[in-house]
Amino acid sequence: NGNVGVGTVTPNRSLHVVSSQWDNESGGGAIFENSSAVGSAITLKPTASAVNTNGWAIYAGAAGSNVGDGNIGIWSHKTGAPGLKFKVSQDGQVTAPLQPSFFAYHNAGDINYVPSQTLPYQSTRHNTGNHYNTSTSTFTAPIAGTYMFSATVNANADSANNTVPRAYWQVNGGNIGYNVHFRGSDSLTEGLDQKSATVVFQLSANDTVRIQVQQGRFDLFGANHFCGHLLS
Repeated sequence: NGNVGVGTVTPNRSLHVVSSQWDNESGGGAIFENSSAVGSAITLKPTASAVNTNGWAIYAGAAGSNVGDGNIGIWSHKTGAPGLKFKVSQDGQVTAPLQPSFFAYHNAGDINYVPSQTLPYQSTRHNTGNHYNTSTSTFTAPIAGTYMFSATVNANADSANNTVPRAYWQVNGGNIGYNVHFRGSDSLTEGLDQKSATVVFQLSANDTVRIQVQQGRFDLFGANHFCGHLLS
């Protein structure tokens, strides 16, 4: 049938290797050796006509198409790929260089913000993947996962506003939980009061996160920041 078998006379793939030594820590059942200083021992490459439809999978664990038993599974697909890659260094370290992360800050002098305004953090020190929009001060999750966010704001409890300042964390434009928010002082003569908070959100792909004033007044200047990072 055009298949090649090693250790089997009934190969059901283009190359089918069967060995009782896969669990041998000294080598396993197969070796792919590269004698050159450059290049790769194994290349996974679709044909030109299949580049947008075919993917690749590497599994270690249970038989069949499932990873199983908490073992390792690696899958890649061009269409709908999350854009999150990882690499393993020669010393065995695993890193995710494209893992979504940003640190934004307010880059102007003292400016007042009132209800219905998104608190703006217009500049970034880093913005891995460019998932934070400096024009709208909104983060958009590129993939589903658990994300951590932190921010500082300045609530301005001013008797002229006659209300307690409140700015709300919002996911997809709506308040989260029981309206989790930054809250200013009950004393309307307190003036500026810097607040900070850290939250962890379970987000789906394309969910958005921002901070919006809904009551009173907030002042931002260079001391204020907004940052986020994909945890897992």
